[in-house]
Amino acid sequence: MIEELLKGEELFLVDVSVTPSNKITILVDSPEGITIGQCAVINRKVESLLDRNEEDYELVVSSPGLASELKVIEQYHKNIGRELEVIMKDQSRYSGVLTTVGEKEITIREEAGPSGRNNLNTGTRGEERIIILDEIKKAKVRIKF
Repeated sequence: MIEELLKGEELFLVDVSVTPSNKITILVDSPEGITIGQCAVINRKVESLLDRNEEDYELVVSSPGLASELKVIEQYHKNIGRELEVIMKDQSRYSGVLTTVGEKEITIREEAGPSGRNNLNTGTRGEERIIILDEIKKAKVRIKF
């Protein structure tokens, strides 16, 4: 239903969650980011499709936060050029700058840490690493201050 509402927009659906207490959280984003006004418009459109008389709910429409995990391919495209930290299903970890995004894989350029040591447990320095999306457990943009 939400993806249908977003058709024709630059926006993409990141996640939908519903708690047992009927709190519906919809995360939406775009390549340029999303405004509060866009969230309000989506909120009104979703509200018009739901019936409060049938069931009470709390509806929240938001963008994913800076510390949120990357969940959909569009988020990877949006973050090309940024540093990612990736945890694989086998618990191995990689970090580096996201350089390319394919249909089934991403490529990061790993870099040595400030002490010149190898990157996390990869044993490599400054190399391109292809990572299969289906093998990723969690990926986040590294925030630097």
